[in-house]
Amino acid sequence: MKSVRKLVASVAFFSIASMVIIFAVSNRAEVPISLWPLPFYVSLRLSVALLGALAIGIVLGGVIAWTSSARLRLQRPAPPSLPNAARPTNFDDTRPKKSVSYRLPVEVDRD
Repeated sequence: MKSVRKLVASVAFFSIASMVIIFAVSNRAEVPISLWPLPFYVSLRLSVALLGALAIGIVLGGVIAWTSSARLRLQRPAPPSLPNAARPTNFDDTRPKKSVSYRLPVEVDRD
């Protein structure tokens, strides 16, 4: 199952990477980029400008989604604490303790 998942992930990655490379090679024209209130401009390739804008949008969207869900993450109840988190126990402490003898009843001859 993991090998199929790895295969699908690698095919998806290589197909997206090849589309990005084809897009970057076919859009090599220089375009001036200027930010309106600032008095200067930068000349970049069209593919760099568009892929950079896409990357900035993805990062800003992730930050906005993460900060907007912070309230929900803080209100979520904490998981119950375990007596020893490194080695959880599999028994119930609420049951009364019984002394169990695992010895077989054997008659001993004491002469």
